[in-house]
Amino acid sequence: MRRTAAVLLATLLATAQMPAFGAEKTASAGKDMCILYSQGCPCQMQTLQEKIASLKGEIAKGTNVYTHDELQHLRYKLNEATAMFYTLIYNRNFDY
Repeated sequence: MRRTAAVLLATLLATAQMPAFGAEKTASAGKDMCILYSQGCPCQMQTLQEKIASLKGEIAKGTNVYTHDELQHLRYKLNEATAMFYTLIYNRNFDY
């Protein structure tokens, strides 16, 4: 009797946690966590032009993938990278 109750309790607890893991997985589906939060980045470095291109690509995905706040964060990073690019290329500050 106690063993059956323990097995049922363990099964109940295991199935109760399944939707939480599924929701977490779909929440980050399609998002580039390296660009957004600098998590899970590969060891190789991107050039500034590659970073700008990838940021533009992620912003183009829009609200289908990212929240409004995340899109604002990506736009801020794009403006920052663009300003750095113009500063390096033209040797002057770029106001964004």
